Amino acid sequence: MISFRIIKKRLSLLMVVLFLSNSLSIFSNESKGLSTTLNFSFKEKKLSEILQVFSDSSGVNILPDDDIKDIKISLKLENVTLDKALQELGRQYDLLVTDSLDNVIHVTKLIKININIKNPITLDNILKLFERASDKDIIPSLEVLQDKRKLRLSIRNAPFKDALTTVVKSFDYVWFQDANGFIIVAPPLRMKDEMISRVLKLNCRGVSDVANESSGSGATAVAGGLAALDTAG
Repeated sequence: MISFRIIKKRLSLLMVVLFLSNSLSIFSNESKGLSTTLNFSFKEKKLSEILQVFSDSSGVNILPDDDIKDIKISLKLENVTLDKALQELGRQYDLLVTDSLDNVIHVTKLIKININIKNPITLDNILKLFERASDKDIIPSLEVLQDKRKLRLSIRNAPFKDALTTVVKSFDYVWFQDANGFIIVAPPLRMKDEMISRVLKLNCRGVSDVANESSGSGATAVAGGLAALDTAG
């Protein structure tokens, strides 16, 4: 009878220890979004499968474009945050990674833009050229549609994000990508309460600040082969 009580007590103690162990394990693996630490090794795995692993580990929704979801990826990660892992993925495979405040990350092919405009045109028409060159949906706000200012520019082999940021900024606008992948261009005040997209820094030159406001003449911005020149009113 005494031995049975001892065994029962030991079993109870073991159950408590196991419960606490499982609780600590769950707590230690709690997802931290982009700060989640990853330890994985992938060899010839589909991009969509790797991003699903990232999502399951971090709780962050990561969506690849349909045209790149099946590309094969080989990647080794040791104690790397999700943020750094996505940067490395983008650097090695020429991918553009953008995330919005609605907790959705978009992964697309890194597109290079080449545009040479001899005669000044409005931002609305420039955005149409960006749409054709990138096959992306760009939606200008009413303010952009009504803006009559014009820009003469030359873009040479510049990453899409850098080129768009520089041109839009030269007109004093900003852009973000919504959860459906649409790119919205609008004034900063309108974006204040909207989901402003943050583009993860890849292995390319950053965008230089526009030297002059677009209302002046001779505004110049250079970034990764992009030059925006001679703003005309």
